[in-house]
Amino acid sequence: MQTLRPAIDSEQNRMLDFARLWAPHGGGPSEDIMVRFGLTSTEFFTRLQSLLEHDEQTELLTPGTRALVLACCRRRLWVEA
Repeated sequence: MQTLRPAIDSEQNRMLDFARLWAPHGGGPSEDIMVRFGLTSTEFFTRLQSLLEHDEQTELLTPGTRALVLACCRRRLWVEA
């Protein structure tokens, strides 16, 4: 019997949309992340990185977009550490 993984939820879709929009500009302002998601930027980019690295549903992103967003996550997490 095959186990189906749950689809990406609406919050994860909102995170991906925000990340795609802001990745070329450094990932977006921390204040916007807090207001939109109720997360610190460290929490946001940690969750986003985990989603991109471990959820097969995000394979729908183009390889270039996926790489850009992951690079943005890693850079922000490094800078804010």
